[in-house]
Amino acid sequence: MSELKIEEKYSARWPLITAVSMVLAIAIFGSLFFIENTLLAGYVRLGAFAFFALGVIGLFKLQDGKVSLIFSVDEDHFLTVSYIVKNEMKHSESWDLQQLATVKVDEMPNRSFYNDIVTSDRCVAIRNQNESDWTYLHKIHGRVIPLKKRSAVKIKTFVEKEMARILTE
Repeated sequence: MSELKIEEKYSARWPLITAVSMVLAIAIFGSLFFIENTLLAGYVRLGAFAFFALGVIGLFKLQDGKVSLIFSVDEDHFLTVSYIVKNEMKHSESWDLQQLATVKVDEMPNRSFYNDIVTSDRCVAIRNQNESDWTYLHKIHGRVIPLKKRSAVKIKTFVEKEMARILTE
């Protein structure tokens, strides 16, 4: 049984971003008591809300944690992708390697403004035989897990190597 472990692209800065955002939100909100200008108070209130929203997004990101992907191939030639978060398996899915036609490293699907800014994220797509549609290999609950290019290439190489091994048996 072959196995490959890959981690999602995840910034170690999230705890710092969350803490700084919350502190700034509280500090800016506290400064409202010293501002008498109505227009300036509105801008300060908007700034406090923006930092609070960023802090809440950071808290959600920290709560979700980093996703680890474990790719394994069993003796029945099934590729299984297991999604591990905080040492707990959240989801698992399998594909028959004998039915796969091609594998490719692709750009992340453009579903948010973030993907317009950060274009370095990659994903791996597969296509079954007799099908024209591509399927993302690492998708959990409708979310494609972002990968570094090096990790995506490792996955592609792993799957192609296993597909070639099956053909030689």
